[in-house]
Parts: sequence; structure tokens; C-alpha cells
Amino acid sequence: PLSSMSPSIVLDPHGQPFMTLGAAGAMRIITAVTQIIMNVIDFGMHMDEAIEQPRIFAFSSGGQSGPLRVEETMNETTIQFLKLRGHNVEVQPRGGYYGTAQGILFIDGMMNGGADSRRLGVPVGF
Repeated sequence: PLSSMSPSIVLDPHGQPFMTLGAAGAMRIITAVTQIIMNVIDFGMHMDEAIEQPRIFAFSSGGQSGPLRVEETMNETTIQFLKLRGHNVEVQPRGGYYGTAQGILFIDGMMNGGADSRRLGVPVGF
């Protein structure tokens, strides 16, 4: 059966662990994990900041596109841009629907953890 489980380890250019993360959320896991990795690598965010950003989820079924769902905390300019590009945008409440993630970013020998406030949890380290 199809599975969306995506526990991820991202390595730096030297092959050392740079980031590890995972999420709960059925078919929304893949987009949650991808968006968090992009937030860290492309936008230079720390793990907690990357996890807390508004999320987008799109899907199709039976060859038909579903709506592009965005969290209500998404920037209005971004929502309008997506609509202008022809997307059927559905704004929904912020919450666990979009997946709930936890992750660790390794910086200078330290672990920078993040836990999604969309669900109960806190980062704990040693």
C-alpha cells in the first residue's frame, strides 16, 4: 500500500548530518517535510521557525485537481498571487490538517530542535 512516511536525514556537502525531521499527517506528510526542508535550506531558517511557517497542501484524485489548501496564516499577497495563477485556493484554519512535524538542525556541534505547535510537543535534547 501507498505510504507517505518520510523520516528524513539531510546531509551537508561533507556527508555529515545537517538536519533530521519527520511528520505525522497521512498524505500531507510529504508536503510538510518538503516545505520545512526548503525553509531551512533556501530561506536560512532555524528548525523551529521553519516548522512554524504557514503550509500549503495540494492533491489530485481520479485525474482531477483538488483545491490548493493554505493555512489562514498565509500571507494575503501569496494567496492572491496563487489565485491569479489560476489556482482554486481554499483558506483553512491553522492546525494539524497540514501535518505536524518535529526536527533537529545540527549547528556547530549543537542540536537546534523544533516541535510543531499545531500539536502538543516540545523539543528535548541532551
